[in-house]
Parts: sequence; C-alpha cells; structure tokens
Amino acid sequence: MTGKAGMKIADIMRKEVVVVDERSTVAEVARVLVTCSEDLAVVCAKGKPLGVVTSYDITSHLGKGGSPKKWVSRIMTSPIMSVTPYEDVEQALQHMETQRLRKYPVIMGNRVMGMISVQDMAEKQNAHIRFHRGVQTIVILLFVAFEISVFALAFWRSAA
Repeated sequence: MTGKAGMKIADIMRKEVVVVDERSTVAEVARVLVTCSEDLAVVCAKGKPLGVVTSYDITSHLGKGGSPKKWVSRIMTSPIMSVTPYEDVEQALQHMETQRLRKYPVIMGNRVMGMISVQDMAEKQNAHIRFHRGVQTIVILLFVAFEISVFALAFWRSAA
C-alpha cells in the first residue's frame, strides 16, 4: 500500500482519543474502552502522555490473575510510541508495520492531538483509488467519444 505523495498524518488522523489518568484503575479503563468502543487508551499524568494501554493489555493482566484495582500505569506500555501530525503517512505506515502496531497516538510536544490506525490509512487509500478510477473512466469515455467522432467524420467525408 502506498500513500498519496505529501499526505500527512494530520490529513487522516482521528481527533477522538481515549485519554485516561495514570492513576485510573484497570477496571475503570476497561469500562471506558468498552463504552467508547475503542481498544487503546493514552495514559497521561497531568495531561502529559506517558504510555498506552490496550484492551489486550487489560485482558492479559486480568487473565493472569491481576487485580482490576491496579493502577493502569502499572500495566501500560511505556515509553509511548507516537507520531506527529506533520509526519508523512507512508513513513508512519512503514514504521507501524516494522513495530507491528495497528494504532499510534498523534502527539505534538506533550499534547495528544489524535489517533492514527492502519485502518484509517487503508480507508483513505481506498478513497484515493476510487477517485483515480473515476478520473480514469472519464478519460476513457472522452477518448471513445473522440474516436467515434473521428470515425463519423471520416465516414461522412467518404460518403460526400
């Protein structure tokens, strides 16, 4: 999959992000993720992103007998891996594939700006492909119309 030249993360990122406090419990974060139909939350301390926690992290923790009252900061993945809004989509996709991650928080400075996923990139790419197929269809129709008019003109001249 290749991205449109010059397309930036800001062009396709989702601005809705689940952000939780580092002292939220595993159970609280699980409820938030279920309520928001998300599978990843950014864990922050006083607004500063520290790490991420996924529904898999929570399931794994609880499945191993971990306490639902444990602070989520104890099971989060840290340091946080993120992208900036101005990074190239193609580079971000390559990095995500290398790291085997499906989602990245979009962070600028110490501020969470959004979320980007492989799915977001694929949907944008599909829209881009559909647009170009539409343009290609128009060009083909114009070419066929031109060929018909050339044929008709040649036929008309030979008949006259």
